[in-house]
Amino acid sequence: MDINEINKMLWTPAQAQVLFQTVLKSPLKYSQLSSSLLQGFSCGAANFLNQSQFAELIRVLASKHIRIDKSQLSCTAKKLIELITPSDFEEYPADILIYLGMEKELDPDNCEKYFRQIGQIHFDILKEKASKWKTLMDQAEHCLGISSDSLSKKNLQILGNLSCTLNESQIIQSDPYVLQVLQPCSSFTPSQVTAIQHKLEDIFGSPSTWTASTLQKMGNLASILESKILQRIPEISKTQFFPNFLSWLKIHNKEQFTNSLKQLRGSKRNKRDTTACPGVPLTADKVRKERDMIAARYTSSSDLKACLPDSILKNHLEIFGSMEFEDPLLQVLKMKLDKMLEVLPEDYLPLLGHITKAYQPAEMAKWNITAIDTLVALLRGTSWLNQDEKVNAMVNQYLKGNHTQLEGTILTALDPYICALEDHLLKQISPEAIRELRSPLNISQCSQRNKNLLYHQMKATVLEHQNTHNAYYQMLKSLLGGAPAEDLIQFAAHSPVMDMDTFTALNPEVVKKLSPQNLKDLLDMNLSELNTIVEHPTVQAWVKAHTQSEVNAIGLKIMAGHPDPTPDGFFVLTSAPPISRAEGALLKEHTSQISYTTLLALCGVMISLGAS
Repeated sequence: MDINEINKMLWTPAQAQVLFQTVLKSPLKYSQLSSSLLQGFSCGAANFLNQSQFAELIRVLASKHIRIDKSQLSCTAKKLIELITPSDFEEYPADILIYLGMEKELDPDNCEKYFRQIGQIHFDILKEKASKWKTLMDQAEHCLGISSDSLSKKNLQILGNLSCTLNESQIIQSDPYVLQVLQPCSSFTPSQVTAIQHKLEDIFGSPSTWTASTLQKMGNLASILESKILQRIPEISKTQFFPNFLSWLKIHNKEQFTNSLKQLRGSKRNKRDTTACPGVPLTADKVRKERDMIAARYTSSSDLKACLPDSILKNHLEIFGSMEFEDPLLQVLKMKLDKMLEVLPEDYLPLLGHITKAYQPAEMAKWNITAIDTLVALLRGTSWLNQDEKVNAMVNQYLKGNHTQLEGTILTALDPYICALEDHLLKQISPEAIRELRSPLNISQCSQRNKNLLYHQMKATVLEHQNTHNAYYQMLKSLLGGAPAEDLIQFAAHSPVMDMDTFTALNPEVVKKLSPQNLKDLLDMNLSELNTIVEHPTVQAWVKAHTQSEVNAIGLKIMAGHPDPTPDGFFVLTSAPPISRAEGALLKEHTSQISYTTLLALCGVMISLGAS
């Protein structure tokens, strides 16, 4: 490899993981490596480094603001736990601090620095470590002098993302700056939503007075406003603010977009018998300006049918296809299209977007899908989860043309629905398509049959790299749920430091065949993590297939599926059946005699041994 050229290129995280170990062995210093390559860090790729080299690598990641993948945080912390001290923790990535539990060792001088670091931890990691929230907050209150009932602006600035865990009373009683620190939080509990809405009214006044400028000041928190609040906001303010805001949410936080759209629709469903439009019919200008707000305003099929002229739908099909109407309204759009166009021309198909969901597999089987771009647009235009028949119908239509295999671009678009494909379609994925993938396939929801098939197809395309051990492992990692035992044993021989998400995705029937040493080699420093998931089916499958001494050998403190074999010269005492009261009395008398004679015999043996 020309490391200097590689260092200049832009890589996806998955590509960087494949390259990472080879790059680490290059002459370049860690600080000379590009951020694009450094994002490929994994404990397995760095397992040949000594402790000081490993620590230096992690400090470089921190200095370049490279986020360590959450699957690698626990093993990273384990390698650094003896090296990081309360005086140098600022040199390391914030995300690993929560795994180290240093908060109880802090002196007052380091306390504020520590919690400023903790405040930079990504909210998703904080959610996973929810059991530590109270400990962290208690310690913050103790060493920073924070009042749990009222947090100042300075305290909130120190706590940063940890503020996402504040309870209802803390939010309500805190400094108004609390609304700023809550902006990056990816989700809220119902009680937090209630508290935030209370705080917004406290600061901005009654919703009936809110303008578009007021909503703009709320930023991301406008997405959690509930229907009862939204109904009080002037219509003109919502029309001016929400179209652009919804477009932004749709890209940056789909979950909040869906929630905001639901709340804007409210609970009312207008049921009318008349076919007349209750307001002003939709115009081209209104459609372009309001976009997703139209999908929020029209909750009645009869209203949409009456207020949407056919020509407006036909001439602005792409905009309507991008709107997330509810299913009954999608049927209205489909019905209008069917009336205008007996057969949908291929150049219309990429514009359908969400409207595509209103079509049945039999109708899709009549579509003319000849271009790659058409199929990709159909697959990406809406969500096809739990719509396996429709996915297969579209792919089959594409292959009915002059196409015999699924190319890389199509395979990337199919990634979220790869498990939906029928066997004969999976077999038509070309080796070139697999090589062209820029991110790993997600097969977690596939049947075991499909997992096995996809693993062996991928393995066949990368087999030539099996001597570059870590790279080979990274190429196949996302598909290991279909790997046989002999392959897992082969990977284990080179200590890949498998993370728990990858381990729990393995086939339990295959995991059963692994020895304790195989598991130690496969998981390395992550082995102890098995104690945190002892109830998982994959762990239980292995435990039930092994003896108690084997289970204990990997540090698990649970009952094994098989007892240990009895050593030669020993016998096992089993429970006797219940006996009657009369039998018990007789047994007691005989036991006393046996015990006395046994004692005499033992004394005789001891005396004779002493004499000899």
